[in-house]
Parts: sequence; structure tokens; C-alpha cells
Amino acid sequence: MFNDAILTIDDVAAFLKIPKSSVYKLIHEAGLPAHRVGKHFRLVQGEVTEWLKQGGLVSTTSSERIREQALV
Repeated sequence: MFNDAILTIDDVAAFLKIPKSSVYKLIHEAGLPAHRVGKHFRLVQGEVTEWLKQGGLVSTTSSERIREQALV
């Protein structure tokens, strides 16, 4: 069962240990599930956790990124 706790951008940034700007980027570019409440985003903790489990946030080392860029 999902945890239905409602999180703010600040909460998610702390949970993922990333800057707030990265949370916005993940919402817009990587499909991090978020809901608009007026002009604010709110995220459901269970949806964030499920997104992570499904590989939503793939960690790559800088050497892997360099190799990927070299292949392009």
C-alpha cells in the first residue's frame, strides 16, 4: 500500500538529498509524478517511492556520463 503523505518540493529535495531545482527538473523532464495545487507542486510520497523503484532516478557516475556523451 502506498504511503499517502503529501510532500512539498522542499520535502522531496530533502528526501532525495538533491537541490530543489533538481526536483523541478525531474518533474518536467524525467516524469517525477507531481500534482499542481494552484501554483504549487505537491507530491505523494508513495508515488515518489514507486517512481524511484521503477528506475526514475538513475544514478550515473561522471565517467559514465562522459562515455555517453562521447558516443553521441
